[in-house]
Amino acid sequence: MAPSTATPTTTTGLAYLLHPLVLLHVSDAHTRTTVAGSSSAPGAGAVGSAPGASGIGSSRVFGLLLGSGTSRIISLENAVEIKLAKESGNASAAMAFDVPFMKQKIELMKKVFPKLDVVGWYATGSEPSKDDMALHRCITEVAESPVFLLMDVDDARNKTRSGAATAALPVKLFETEVHASDGAAHFVPASVELESSEAERVAVDEVSRVALSASTANGADGAAGAPSSSDQLQSHLHTVRSATSMLQDNVEQLLAFVRGVQQRQGPLEPKDHKALRDIAAMLRQLPASAAASNTGDEFVRDAEDVALVAQLTALTTGVARLVDVGAKSGLAYGALGGATALGR
Repeated sequence: MAPSTATPTTTTGLAYLLHPLVLLHVSDAHTRTTVAGSSSAPGAGAVGSAPGASGIGSSRVFGLLLGSGTSRIISLENAVEIKLAKESGNASAAMAFDVPFMKQKIELMKKVFPKLDVVGWYATGSEPSKDDMALHRCITEVAESPVFLLMDVDDARNKTRSGAATAALPVKLFETEVHASDGAAHFVPASVELESSEAERVAVDEVSRVALSASTANGADGAAGAPSSSDQLQSHLHTVRSATSMLQDNVEQLLAFVRGVQQRQGPLEPKDHKALRDIAAMLRQLPASAAASNTGDEFVRDAEDVALVAQLTALTTGVARLVDVGAKSGLAYGALGGATALGR
C-alpha cells in the first residue's frame, strides 16, 4: 500500500526554497535516459518492465538534492544523479541505492561544492509509493531528515502537447512523519517556493529560448530539426539585450544610491561606508577608459568607419553590376553586328 499523503502540510515549520538548477537537472536526466533508452545509465531504475510512478520502472531517474540553509530555511540549490543496485547474490532482493557509489559521489561533490550538503533526494513519478519509502530509508544513511522531491514528467508532457497553460510546476516536495497509529513513516507534503538569482534567470531564459527555437524547427513528422541561423541569432541578441538591460538597471540603482549619499537625502544618514567602499572597489576593477570627450570622438570615428565600409560595399556592388551589364551588352551588339554583315 502506498504511503499516505492525506496530511495537508507538515508540522516542522521549515521553509524550502527550490532553485531552477534542480529542475533543469532532473528534466535533463529524464531526457537523456529516455533518449538513450538504456536502463543501466546512472540515475535510471534498472528493474521492472512496466515503468510508472507506482514502482521503480526503467523510465524513472533518481538523484541527490544538494543545498544549504539555516535552522528554519532550507535551500535546494543543485542535484547529482545516483544509481540503483541489487544486493549481490540475491536476485529476488528489492532495488536500493548503491550506497558505496552514493558516498563516493558525495565525497567528490564536497570537493567542488564544499558549502553544499545532502538535504534529500529526487525521483520522477506522479505519486510516492512504498518503494520510494524504502529508497528514502537509504538516504537517511547520508542525510539527516531528508526531503523527497517528485517531478511528474508525464503530466508536464501531456500539458505541453495539449497546449494547456498552467503556472504550477509539476513538482511535489515531501517530508516524512511517523504516525502514532501504526508507528511507520509516511510521506507528507511540504510547501516549497521557487527561488532564483539573476544569473539563474538569465540561464533559464536562454535554455527556454533555445528549446523553443528547436521545437519550431521540427518537421511535419515531428522529428527534431536544428534551429535556423536566424533563430539562433535572434535568441542570442535577445539574451544580450536582457543582460544589458539588467546591467543598466543595476548601474542606475548604484548611481541613485551614490547621488543620494552626496545629497544626504532619504534613509542614507549616516553614510554606509562599507557600501561605498564596495562600489569603489568594483569601479577599480573596470578597465581604464579615456575621458568622456575622447570616448565620444572614438564613437564618431567608429561610426564614420562603418559608414565608409558600407559606401565601399555599395560602390563595389555597383561596379560589379556595371561590368556585368557591359559584358552582356557586348555580346548582344556583337551578335547583332555579325548578323548585319551576313545580310549584306
